[in-house]
Amino acid sequence: MQRGFTLLEILVVIGLMAMLSLAVLVVPVWTDDGRQLDTSIAKLTDQLVLLNEQSLFSGRLMAMRFTERGWTPVEYDVGARVFRPAEGNGLSAESLPEGIELLWEVEELERDEDDRVTPVNLGDVAKRLVDDSKFSGGIGLLDKEQSEKDEQARSEPLPQVFFFPSGETTPVLLTLRAINEPDLEIRRRLTALGQIRDPDDAEAIREEEERSQTIREMRTRTSEDPGSLFNLKRDEQ
Repeated sequence: MQRGFTLLEILVVIGLMAMLSLAVLVVPVWTDDGRQLDTSIAKLTDQLVLLNEQSLFSGRLMAMRFTERGWTPVEYDVGARVFRPAEGNGLSAESLPEGIELLWEVEELERDEDDRVTPVNLGDVAKRLVDDSKFSGGIGLLDKEQSEKDEQARSEPLPQVFFFPSGETTPVLLTLRAINEPDLEIRRRLTALGQIRDPDDAEAIREEEERSQTIREMRTRTSEDPGSLFNLKRDEQ
């Protein structure tokens, strides 16, 4: 006579199958979050580099508008005094994958101990460019539609990070983080000279501090010896 399975044995088997299924489903999710973070930070870094380069080479004011769900590169239209989405040449808006969020913290510009000049807030400079009224004059019928688009663009919030043709940028700390795993994150810092650094890399931080110290010393020598200005410009590149 064959003996069947007891209820307890059946429950044990079902429980083991459920645990195995959960492990198979959860592990790929963690792996995907890490892979998506790596992909997203690479895309964001590329866009920041492109904005800085295009601003330098074209002589235009470029910027980046951030949200928790992504970013949009923009450029300043001098005639209309508005920031428009920048497209082409590798620039494009990006929406983050589900489960990934973007955080940013605009940092203050460093100030030398002997610097008596108040640092300029680049965001305030850009805001004045937009707020300044255009020259007065009538609007023709052909310009009405464009004027309405300009007003709509002007109603958009100002970008958080600006890239000036002089090479100056808004220093900012960027963090991409997995929503369901707050400890799973990648950070990047954009310096005032447009360089991108890993703030969690101790060796890179040490090198950056040494480089900043060298530049400060060069500035001091420049104030005493104008002939050393060339060396200062070369070291800041």
